Amino acid sequence: GEQEKALQLVNSFIQQSPEDPSVYLQATGVHLANKDQAAAEKSLNKTLSLAPNNVPALLGLGRLQLINQQWSKSTESFRKAVAENPSAAGYKGLITAQQAQKQGDKIISELTAEATTTPDNAILHTVLAEYFARENQADMALKYADSAIATKPVSNYASNTAITIYRSLSRRLLASGDIDRARKRLAAALELAPSNNALLGDLIDLELQSKNYSEATNIADQIELAEQGELAGKYFKGKIFVAQQQWPEAISNLKAAWEISPTDRVGSLYYRTLKKAGDQEQASKLLDSWINALPQSSTPLTFKAVELHQKDSHKAAADYYNQAISLNPSDAMALNNLAWLYFETDNPAALETARKATTLAPGNPAILDTYGWIEVNKGDKAKGMAALKKAAELAPGNQEISDHYQSAKSL
Repeated sequence: GEQEKALQLVNSFIQQSPEDPSVYLQATGVHLANKDQAAAEKSLNKTLSLAPNNVPALLGLGRLQLINQQWSKSTESFRKAVAENPSAAGYKGLITAQQAQKQGDKIISELTAEATTTPDNAILHTVLAEYFARENQADMALKYADSAIATKPVSNYASNTAITIYRSLSRRLLASGDIDRARKRLAAALELAPSNNALLGDLIDLELQSKNYSEATNIADQIELAEQGELAGKYFKGKIFVAQQQWPEAISNLKAAWEISPTDRVGSLYYRTLKKAGDQEQASKLLDSWINALPQSSTPLTFKAVELHQKDSHKAAADYYNQAISLNPSDAMALNNLAWLYFETDNPAALETARKATTLAPGNPAILDTYGWIEVNKGDKAKGMAALKKAAELAPGNQEISDHYQSAKSL
C-alpha cells in the first residue's frame, strides 16, 4: 500500500545519500506510521551517529524512550535536546521522564533555578507557567506567565499560555467576588488579545456582576461592530438584558442571534429567557426547532425531557433523556434526572443510573443527593448516607438536600 511505497522511497533516498542525517529522520516518520518502533529507534540512532546534536532526532528518541519506559535514557535525550536548543517539547519531556522516576520535585526545582538565571528564556518560563497551572498553584503560574511575556517579541505559545492562566484566575476571582483583582487579570489577558470575544465576554460578565450595565453594553456594541461580530454581539446584548430582567429586549436580541446561527450556547440562554418571561409556548417551539437544527446536540433533548418530566409524561421523558445520553454519554445531569425518573416509577435501573451520574460528577451536590437518596431507599444505606452527608456539606443552603439527609437518618 501507500506506506510500503513510502518506505521504498525513503530507502532509495538512503541509498542515494547514506551520509545525510535528514533521510534517516524521514525514515523515522515512515517507521512510526507503520508502528515499527524498533526500526524508528534504529533510524534515530543513525541520525544521531551522523549528527549528534540533531534536536528533532534527540526529541524523537526521547519520546520513544518514554513510551518504552526507559526513563534514564529518555532524561538524557531530552537534556541534550534542551541544551542544544531550548524547546517546550524538550522541557516537557524532561519533566515527564523525571516524574516517572519520582524525581518531579527535583527537576522542577532545577528548572525554576535555571529560569532565575535565564530571564530571557521565554520557553522555559512558559513551560513552568503551564506546569504550575496544572498543579493548581495559581501564584507560581502567574509569576511565570508574567515573566514569559516580559520577553519581547512575545511568542504565540507564551501569549496563549498567559491568556489561559490570566483568564482562569480572573474567573476564579470573579466567582469569589473579588472584582477588582479579577478585572486586573482580565485586563492583562486583553492586552495580549484585545479582540478576543471570549475575553470580552468575560469582561461583560464582570461588568454585569458590578451592575455596570452601560459599560457592558458598550463592550457588546464593540463586539457587534467587529467583522463577523453580529452573532456574538446580539448574544451578549441578550445576556445584558437578561441580567436586568428586561425580557422583551433580551428575547429580541437572542432571537436575532439564533436566526444568524443556531448554537447550543445561544439556544440555552434563549430557551431559559423565554421560560423566565413566562412564554412557555415559544420556549417549547424553540426546543422543536433546536432539535431539528442541531440533530447531534444532546442539549435540547435534555431540556425537552425535563419539560415532559415536569408534566409527569414519564415514558416520553425517559425516551428523550436516553436520546440525549446516547449522543452525550458523559451528560451527568441527564443521567441524574433519568435516575430520579426511574426511582419515581420504580424502575430497577434507577440505582445503577444514579451511580453512573455520580461517577461522572462526584462533586456535584444535586447528583450526590439523587444517588444518596436512591441508595438509602434501594441499596446500601451506609453508602447512601455518606453521599447525602457529602451533598449537604457541599450545599449547606439547599433545603431539599438537607431534608433528604435528615429524613434518611430516620429510615
